Parts: sequence; C-alpha cells; structure tokens
Amino acid sequence: MPVYVLKDALERAKSTDREAVRNALAATKLTDHIFPQGGKPIVFDETGQNINAGILYTQVQKGDVYSVYPKVYAEKKPIFPVPRWEDRI
Repeated sequence: MPVYVLKDALERAKSTDREAVRNALAATKLTDHIFPQGGKPIVFDETGQNINAGILYTQVQKGDVYSVYPKVYAEKKPIFPVPRWEDRI
C-alpha cells in the first residue's frame, strides 16, 4: 500500500522533483485503500503520520497468515497462547 500512496502522489505532483512530491504527499487524501481505518481516508499530519491509521494483528495458523484483530477485520479467531513455530504448520 505505501507504494500505491507514492504512485498517487507522483501522479498528482506531475514531477519527480523532491519538493513537488513532498507537497503532493502532504496533500494526500486517499480513500481507495485497504488499510484498517474504518473507511477513513489516508491523510498525513504535519509530522508525516497517517492520522487515521489503525492496527491489524495477523497470526500464522496452519501455515497461512490470517488477520485476527480487530474483530471487524478478523478472518480467524486468535490462538492464544501462540503455539511454537514448528507447531503452526
């Protein structure tokens, strides 16, 4: 996803000039994304942080990676305590 954000900024900057790209990134308001932010756009504050960023925990279960938290994005229930690595496959 970060590459998609950069692609979007480069297209809006219409240049690879450092200042133009930085300004385009600062003006980002990307709504078409897959980040777990409750449908809120990717928007950066003055320090460069995505102010709507959420968390997503994943876990390897039987050799595959699944989202397990928060519940709204969970594909599987988390297994706790976490099994030893060799027991996850």
